[in-house]
Amino acid sequence: MWQRQLGSAPFGCATVARDAVIVPTYDGRVVAFAAADGSTLWHTQLRAGINSCPAVGRDLLVIAAGAKHPRIANPVTEVVAYSP
Repeated sequence: MWQRQLGSAPFGCATVARDAVIVPTYDGRVVAFAAADGSTLWHTQLRAGINSCPAVGRDLLVIAAGAKHPRIANPVTEVVAYSP
């Protein structure tokens, strides 16, 4: 259906929630793509690398970060929750 290039390896799982595909990358970026066409809906940058899977429940997105990455000088181990 569609394909997107990422700036870093997606070591975590791609997670589908409603009409979005949420993808974390090793360099700490999280991107939500529209399931229908792959357009970018939202993105953010965490303070450490990500090698875990996002969790989604009700209206909550939870992502854990903590992996060392060469482009992140002082990684911060954290769990971040997002809600609309």
